[in-house]
Amino acid sequence: MTAALVAGVLASALAGCSGDDGGLSLADTKGPAQLLRNSVAGKIPTDMVASQGATEDASQSCGDNGVKRSWRSSVLLNMTPDHGSQVFEVLENLGRNLADEGWTGEESSPSSKIHELLLKSTKSQSVVRLTATLPADSAGNGAAVQVAVNGPCVETDGPDSDEVKHLDDSD
Repeated sequence: MTAALVAGVLASALAGCSGDDGGLSLADTKGPAQLLRNSVAGKIPTDMVASQGATEDASQSCGDNGVKRSWRSSVLLNMTPDHGSQVFEVLENLGRNLADEGWTGEESSPSSKIHELLLKSTKSQSVVRLTATLPADSAGNGAAVQVAVNGPCVETDGPDSDEVKHLDDSD
């Protein structure tokens, strides 16, 4: 029942992100971006995650000298050494899971130790970027998966506006 409730809340929250921005404010896009980040990160089995690393919740410029902004919400999940060598499989599984939900992806490999998957959906203007990093050593230490969500670009009064300052400082 809890999963159904979360799915319903997520679907309702993301519905406001489809199509054009429809007059949405940056505050309107913050919660849905965070919910989507948490939903995607929650698809990684907890026994594979050693710890949660850095999180980011802040607005970023989409152009127009920072007047158009999107909400970025990300989390770094450090994998257990036992599962470190499986980070690329985790990325692929997340991609398949999201594809089943209507997301389409484009994979890239900036290096032999890093794979990325950029996912988009016709149901949302948010973009999901998954980044998997192989372990730094043969023992499996240092492997991680980052889940990052960028909400839609919306009009603001600029980076120094009260709305942007308040939202960026509230996390």
